[in-house]
Amino acid sequence: MLDDYNSHYTPTENPRIPPKPGDPDFRANDMLSPRYTVDIDGSVNLTAPLDCTSYLWTLTDKQGKDHIDKITFYKNCGNTCREFRFYIPDSDLELGTYKITLTVTDADNNSYTDTAALVIYETF
Repeated sequence: MLDDYNSHYTPTENPRIPPKPGDPDFRANDMLSPRYTVDIDGSVNLTAPLDCTSYLWTLTDKQGKDHIDKITFYKNCGNTCREFRFYIPDSDLELGTYKITLTVTDADNNSYTDTAALVIYETF
């Protein structure tokens, strides 16, 4: 049975690793997708490029108010980790649209920033 289950999947020989700062095809505005839509009972799980010396994630509402303090992160490094991961029910976030901003710094001290919309909705 397990062999039959596994036969439906084909391994990827060369998975695409996203470009990182310093790579010729790196573009800062491609670090994030333009929009993430997540149910109020869901999770946010985003990852920044590899090999950066620092990471900073911010989350603001339409009025520009910072909401990063309303989030309980999966890791103790909070909004300075490579991963931006949290469970929405554990936060105080409400239905609506927020702006995620990611700023990374590379080994040459160059900073790159990208933004995305986070839309939190409720399924009825």
